[in-house]
Amino acid sequence: MGAKIYNSDLTKNLVDGARLMTGSEIVPSELAEKVIPVLDVTPDFHRIANIIVSGACSNVTSVTIYTTPVDRDFYLCSAQLSMIKDVNSTSTYSYLGCTPENGLGCELIYLSELTGTVQIVNLAQNYSTPIKLKRGSDVNLGHSTNVANIVSRAVITGYTI
Repeated sequence: MGAKIYNSDLTKNLVDGARLMTGSEIVPSELAEKVIPVLDVTPDFHRIANIIVSGACSNVTSVTIYTTPVDRDFYLCSAQLSMIKDVNSTSTYSYLGCTPENGLGCELIYLSELTGTVQIVNLAQNYSTPIKLKRGSDVNLGHSTNVANIVSRAVITGYTI
């Protein structure tokens, strides 16, 4: 005979997680002898994006918009990059870069623009599987233009554990 389940939160998580149809399926009220329960010790509230940061820069500059903690893991949930440039900007690009857990820096979002046009570009990405960034690494926004004016802005969301 298995152990009885008396925790209503556990029962609710079981129903929700297994997507049981409570009207037509029996909700387990005890654990079988051969079932090994696994308790997730990381509460759900740690998996909610609770860090939202942004930064902006203009012309040939770059800026660090966030530095991941050295004592906790940071998971990137979403990133957005916006850029506005005038008609005279040439050889123009904007990027949002970071360093994933593997230590190899990368550009998450890279926007290159057309010469001779006024442009407003925006790109947003949501990561269904959050990206774990290297501890103590920077998330950078940067861009370049040979002539004239450009302004970029980036926003990231994530959480730490």
